Amino acid sequence: MKRSWIKLYIEILDDPKMGRLQDWLWRRAIELFLLAGENGNDGLLQPVMDLAWRLRVSETELFQGLTKLEEAGLVYRQGERWMMLSQSKLLFAKYLERREQWSLVRKVLAAVVFLRDGKVCVNCGATEDLTIDHIIAITNGGTDDLRNLQVLCRACNSSKGAN
Repeated sequence: MKRSWIKLYIEILDDPKMGRLQDWLWRRAIELFLLAGENGNDGLLQPVMDLAWRLRVSETELFQGLTKLEEAGLVYRQGERWMMLSQSKLLFAKYLERREQWSLVRKVLAAVVFLRDGKVCVNCGATEDLTIDHIIAITNGGTDDLRNLQVLCRACNSSKGAN
């Protein structure tokens, strides 16, 4: 059964993978999203010969576009056919990238706080089993700002509860 609608997320306008494409290639990506949705096979595109006819371009021109979209991470080859990454997969990839970046930021923040607090629990002076604590918990409106972070040993952190 062929689908007549696909879902394009607004975030596609801010996606750097799409935003960095030349205009003609951005259009080609949208056309291929539509054709993949119409094909209804989880992003599997029709054979290049059929796609080229449908888009009224030469197979060579289409292949060049597909190759550039592959370099941008929007399509990949699956045997002799091409597969479009779904927008949900693209958004998930963006989420993973942001999560990875945030993980690095948290590590840097922790290192700064440990150095600032002299690598000791600011409550009892312990030097082992140290953690980074939010003075005001995130759930209570606290932030990851350095002024809201402190070094506590696990025992002091556990006894503190969520303030």
